[in-house]
Amino acid sequence: MRRLQRQARLPAGAIRALQWERLQQLLRHAYQEVPFYRRKFDIAGIRPSDIRCLDDLARVPLTVRSELQDARPEDRIARTCNIDDLMQSSTSGSTGHPVTVYNTANEFMTRMAAQMRALLMAGFRPRDRLAQIGMSRGQHRPGLHERLGLFRATKISPDESLDEQYRQIREFEPTILWAYPNTLQALHEHIGRPMGEWLNVRAVITSAEVLREDLRRVIDDELGVERFNFYGTIEFGRIAQECTAHEGLHINTDRLIVECLRDGRPAEPGESGSVVVTALNAHASPLIRYELGDSAVLLDHSCACGCAFPLMGHPQGRLHEMVVLPSGKKISPMLFTYGMAISNVGSQYRIIQHRKDLVELLFVNDQEEEAVVAARIRKVINEKLDEPMQLIIRR
Repeated sequence: MRRLQRQARLPAGAIRALQWERLQQLLRHAYQEVPFYRRKFDIAGIRPSDIRCLDDLARVPLTVRSELQDARPEDRIARTCNIDDLMQSSTSGSTGHPVTVYNTANEFMTRMAAQMRALLMAGFRPRDRLAQIGMSRGQHRPGLHERLGLFRATKISPDESLDEQYRQIREFEPTILWAYPNTLQALHEHIGRPMGEWLNVRAVITSAEVLREDLRRVIDDELGVERFNFYGTIEFGRIAQECTAHEGLHINTDRLIVECLRDGRPAEPGESGSVVVTALNAHASPLIRYELGDSAVLLDHSCACGCAFPLMGHPQGRLHEMVVLPSGKKISPMLFTYGMAISNVGSQYRIIQHRKDLVELLFVNDQEEEAVVAARIRKVINEKLDEPMQLIIRR
């Protein structure tokens, strides 16, 4: 934690030097010890020695999700590691098939420390109580600092009923709420009262999904507290976070190299592009120039907070998961996932867009009649859609 805090205070030149040192180590290790990347480099006709500066990283071919899904674990994991000794986690599988991520215990602890650093940048104080809702199905295990009453936190599973989530929030009495937007909106609609009547927080953190304008207005009007946006993935942990200056999201460039590509070239500052990430401290199962499928913008100004980590704009959603309205306007699929969540259909459902004016929603719910559930989902979504679409909703 102390090391990460020092690195956040480095000047820009020192950060680039650190990136270059770690990138050289990573490329040599991946080529020598990881069959997946050795083949990838050989097919591209390059060697680690061909990468002579940070800008040369663009010569390394992209890694895409389907490649990781098709690769055997033993090809993705360094030969110096035993898979039984590694910590495993999986992506949500929202694209159809999850990707398993492997980390050593030390790599995982570094990710957790980077998570804590992000919270500190957002003003997390020793006596704060942090509630995380909608993002974790694992049980929270308090550390020594929490048992001493410092930086207390709790995780509220999205698998719990909305009534149970509400009960846990009221019991814990958080001072900071960290939530997925669709989960927070579903909870707000279910409770049916202004947020200020059941939340007494001084800050709200959102992540993983685009924060819709209607929910943003609710937070601002009913709570009137400071808002923060975090950006992270299962593959990389915390990628970027907003600080108290609110001038963008600081990219954790001591741990990652983040690119934004548009039509295969680096996007200009302020120009939307596809997010590509290289993990500099993941050696058990490297991820080099991994295309996440997210859309974002890199910024070229410095932040008033003094941290030299470069900035990116608020993530705009997944490139291949945007819903296209009849007018051609693109929106996040969050509206539809929110509709399924607030309709209490459970955690198993599928959203398919067949045409610009036709979306099919499939759900699993054996407790109620199909027509009743479908009517409930249709009502919620139609109230939020900016323009009419045909919805097919069935079990």
